[in-house]
Amino acid sequence: MDLINLDKFQCIAKYLMNKHLHIFTDEKWTNSVVKQFIKSGELNQEFVVLFKDNSQAQAPKYALNPHLPLIKIVINSEEYDVLISKIGNYSAVFIHYLCDLKFNLIEKVVKPTKLIWMCWGQDIHKMIISDSYMPLTRKLIFQNGLWQEYIWKYTLWLRQLKFPYSRRGELLKKFDFCCPVIYHDLDQTNKKLNQKIKYLPFHYSTLEQILGKIIDSKCNGSNILVGNSSSYASNHLDVFEILKRFDIDNRKVITPLNYGDMTYGNQIEAKGQDYFGENFVGLREFLNADEYSGFIQSCSVAIFNHIRQQALGNILICLWLGIRVYLNEKGSLFKYLKTLGLPIFSIQSDLVLGNDLVFQNLNNEQHVNAKKILMAEFGKNNTNHLILNLFEELKNKKASV
Repeated sequence: MDLINLDKFQCIAKYLMNKHLHIFTDEKWTNSVVKQFIKSGELNQEFVVLFKDNSQAQAPKYALNPHLPLIKIVINSEEYDVLISKIGNYSAVFIHYLCDLKFNLIEKVVKPTKLIWMCWGQDIHKMIISDSYMPLTRKLIFQNGLWQEYIWKYTLWLRQLKFPYSRRGELLKKFDFCCPVIYHDLDQTNKKLNQKIKYLPFHYSTLEQILGKIIDSKCNGSNILVGNSSSYASNHLDVFEILKRFDIDNRKVITPLNYGDMTYGNQIEAKGQDYFGENFVGLREFLNADEYSGFIQSCSVAIFNHIRQQALGNILICLWLGIRVYLNEKGSLFKYLKTLGLPIFSIQSDLVLGNDLVFQNLNNEQHVNAKKILMAEFGKNNTNHLILNLFEELKNKKASV
């Protein structure tokens, strides 16, 4: 390298050491998270979205906002090679959702660059949760021939033994910090996988963003919302089996099945019609925010039977509208939201015959208190405060190295 190029390289390296790099793939949360970091006021940030090939980059599903400073890079392109070569010169690198596409980049990050894992949940759940499925859903998984999924609970112990020697296991050792959706996920990761990643709190969207136009609304109907997507993790069949014991009168059982596994969605729609006839409403087509909000507002109760962390945005909307929310008490979200003091109810203990309030929305006192807690924890003021604290922690960590 000649002297001129060396000087130029050193200038670039010095410039990057004051910048934070965010690496995404094209996921539904990408735009929202980018907006959060931009609104924090931190200027020294770059946002990269990785794509497998040019066709994906030209027609992304989610990273479509032309007003956001998103740098689209295709794997193994010239731009990707440049990114690989300079990634070790950034002050900090944020990995938003840990997936295979990002492994090569993570391996190139070296000290003193800080590495932060923005954990979205699915990128670690299968390594810490032995079983995400209730009995009827497990039976359906078996019938559908999803053998790897079915035997996962029986082989997890072996996967955890092998994990430290896997590529993902080696990469986790490189992370300085993790920002999970809830602390419990990282706590279990550190315990079960023998990691020592430091926790930093962060919210992936503000309450105001999640609510949008319905921020001044409340529930206005008596229908029943079940699940949030066409996913086995929703354990729909096990909820249907519980609901069929009740006299639901003219209530509609509204079940969003418009994204996820469409084959599974077809099966759940057929089962829902068998169980509830015309009272079953399966949402199969794409709905805009206003249309979807209208369905949620028509409900007095919502049932999310997930064991792994999922559907937090939907849960927050329901609570804000005054809807009675039932969660699986085995799930980490149940424990987390109860800790915050929110009026969360147990599928196992509260969704039972003899409970006179089983299909009633929250009373006024519960609703008012829930809204106060939600705004204090998930509102834009606290969310922005958490981001500023995150950057401050990185500065302190840098100063202590």
